Amino acid sequence: MEQAKLDHDLVMLHRRGAWDASTALIYTIDPDFRIVAVNAAWEQFTRGNQSEPLLQQRIQGTNLLEVMREPWRSETEALCRAIFERQLPRHEAMHDYSTEDSRCVLHTVITPLVNEQDEIIGAAFTSHDFTAHRILQDELSRQGAIVAARNAQLIATLRAMGDSVILCDQQGQIVLANEAAERLFQYVPNVLGPVISLLPKQLGIPAPYDQLGLDRAIADSVVQGECQMHREDGERILQIEARPVRAEDGTALGAVAVVHDATEERMAVRLKEEFLSVAAHELKTPVTTLKGYAQLALKRIANLPDMEPVRRSLQTIDDQADRITRLVSQLLDVSSIHAGRLELDIARFDLVEVLREVLQAEQHKTSRPPLHMYGAATAWVDADLDRIEQVMRSIVRSIRKFAGEGSAIEILVQRGRMVEVILAEQLVTDPPEAALTQRPVPATTGQAEMSLGLQIMQAIVERHGGELKIEGSNGQRLWINLSLPATHGTGSLLASEEEQKP
Repeated sequence: MEQAKLDHDLVMLHRRGAWDASTALIYTIDPDFRIVAVNAAWEQFTRGNQSEPLLQQRIQGTNLLEVMREPWRSETEALCRAIFERQLPRHEAMHDYSTEDSRCVLHTVITPLVNEQDEIIGAAFTSHDFTAHRILQDELSRQGAIVAARNAQLIATLRAMGDSVILCDQQGQIVLANEAAERLFQYVPNVLGPVISLLPKQLGIPAPYDQLGLDRAIADSVVQGECQMHREDGERILQIEARPVRAEDGTALGAVAVVHDATEERMAVRLKEEFLSVAAHELKTPVTTLKGYAQLALKRIANLPDMEPVRRSLQTIDDQADRITRLVSQLLDVSSIHAGRLELDIARFDLVEVLREVLQAEQHKTSRPPLHMYGAATAWVDADLDRIEQVMRSIVRSIRKFAGEGSAIEILVQRGRMVEVILAEQLVTDPPEAALTQRPVPATTGQAEMSLGLQIMQAIVERHGGELKIEGSNGQRLWINLSLPATHGTGSLLASEEEQKP
């Protein structure tokens, strides 16, 4: 008998050891809902989770229902009674006991405790802590929702884009083509792809853009260019940019090509140019006629007395006819610059002599102090004489327009690999950048003339291989630097080194 008791005690000791060694959270109750036993894992869990809402105390003999909160109290009582009455063999469920202050998610199994006589003497609660798992699951869900939202935004953006977008993976498989690409390339499923190597047969684009640059972008190159695509409804002008696609860690994922259909834009530019050209030629005829009649009338009344008011009016007509002629010429220049077809009549001339003539002509139109020029006596350049003279005249007029009373314009000509013309003035009004960039306003006198805009002047100078810069010095002194490639020539100094000013 004693041996049997010892064996029984040994078994119970092993069971107790396994009970406490288990990582599951285990406690038992009797049919009256009193807590009978709690394992070590449950005690450790409750000590480290004081705000856990399931149990407020862990004392053997405590009534479980008295320390549980609703709605878990009523649910637990109903489940246990069903188990005690053998109506429910077991219960298994995930329970979220979280509050505003803490998270607690347990996977719990309730099973009956049966003695040797097959009598139910209580119930065992076995729980596994799924709090960390639920937190991770919630975070994954949140991140997934963010990714889904960004993906939806990206898809919506691609669909709304007017440019065509085609994306392929690293193996050349086309994975995305937006609606603009479908329209431009007349794409239907399995026609544009499935791989970029089939694009040349489908698109009719000559090399090297027959695969929209995706083949080179996959090889880690950036492709930019323009080409023509032949379609049944006519040729299309395409501007293509293809780039490799990489993950944050640099892993190659594929390539993306953005294709802009510039056909309509080019057509609009061509129509605008044609309109400006026609309008300019149509304006020249009546303006030339008007100017001719004005000059003829001026000659006829030159020796007639009491005709001064008429003479002034006719002179205004003659001057305004010249102004309209210059305006028409500038409009044609703007059109040519935008189209990249600015024509130059290159000839060799002395830039210093041209500058001297411009300064003399401008000096006669104002009572302002004279302009002082220093530096090289000659500076030969190969350029378009009329356009460079036009630029110089516009610069001088603009800078003088903003000159204060008593201020002077200083001009330094330096000759080296480049011919540099530096104009500087002590200003008392706003910087003349505004005059160089502002839109023309209606003239108030016959002497007024629209200056070339800064953009046009820079385009003319850059077309000659030169540069036009505007710089200030502490907001008090403005410097305009015009440089053009020099040609071989000789010359002396106009002034001594002591006279040359920085």
